[in-house]
Amino acid sequence: MKRILFGFVGFVVVVSMGCSLPESAEEELPAPEVSVSEEEVSQDNQPPDTPEPPPQGEDAGSGDEVAEEPAAEEETAEGPAAEPVEETSASSSEPEPEGFNDGGLGFTKQVDVFGSELYATENVPDEKLLHAAAVMAEYLDNNEDGIPDNQAIVNVMLEEQAALVMFRDEREESDFDIDSFLQSRNADALQNLYAEETHPGGSTNEYFDAALEEVLHLITHIGYANAYPEIWGESPGTAVAQAMDIARGGHIEEIPSQYPVSAWYTYDDRSCEYDCQITEYVYWALTSILGAHQYEGRLDEIENEWKLNTPEKVSAQDVAIYALLTDPVYAFPTHLPDGKYAGINITITKLIDK
Repeated sequence: MKRILFGFVGFVVVVSMGCSLPESAEEELPAPEVSVSEEEVSQDNQPPDTPEPPPQGEDAGSGDEVAEEPAAEEETAEGPAAEPVEETSASSSEPEPEGFNDGGLGFTKQVDVFGSELYATENVPDEKLLHAAAVMAEYLDNNEDGIPDNQAIVNVMLEEQAALVMFRDEREESDFDIDSFLQSRNADALQNLYAEETHPGGSTNEYFDAALEEVLHLITHIGYANAYPEIWGESPGTAVAQAMDIARGGHIEEIPSQYPVSAWYTYDDRSCEYDCQITEYVYWALTSILGAHQYEGRLDEIENEWKLNTPEKVSAQDVAIYALLTDPVYAFPTHLPDGKYAGINITITKLIDK
């Protein structure tokens, strides 16, 4: 598992997945809405009344310059003179203004899911960001009625500022200037995900959709562990820790050179300490119960870490974790997310990184 950030001003709402802009979002914008349909954008590749890019030079990109630039525009000059606001569709190919994404290394778009945020760089395709957001929504609202199945989990995630951050790949993440973001965020409440490992079409015997893993890590590590510390807390002695100790063949603080032959959970990443081991254990157990790992060839890929790849194997052999994960008190999901969430509109907000 991988963890890491924050701080943006200015935004452009992108309506996606065929959804219309919610009225609440319209009321928050500092200027009247400029509606542009996907058809108009695809025909012209240029929404009407597009603000001119701020001038380059010593003062280019300053907040004052951006605020003054569209003052002459008929549609956006009215209202408070803040950042320029512009609407476009997720598929727009319109050139981005100067200073929009800092060479692709800044977070340039975000999605809100029940108050928790997903951030992405410009190099992350919109389709993959929306897929990760839909997976998060499905984990939290598995019956897709638009209401979280366990509000306590959502509340804790909001309190801790839990967020998923997406990069194109590990190289882009390594080039990202994280320090400035960590000044205003709890690094432990951030989970990363790479676009190259995210597959909206679903897992196959050639690749696994990592959104199913990394999104769930954020929810259990921040949400469940803090909402139910005696049960899901990631420290020795909790109910989930005791179940994991059985699965590993005993209480093991550090990764052994060889696990006991009786163990069925044998995670061997030495950088993953005891709390991290619990996060991974919950992921393997829950997604196996939900059927994520029972397709042909998957067991061969994962059995060095986890041997119970079907719901039948988990229920028969890991009785303790099966009982915890299927207890309705905790409202864990009962079907695997497929990225096709229908409960609420999921939209992308374009960010201007200054």
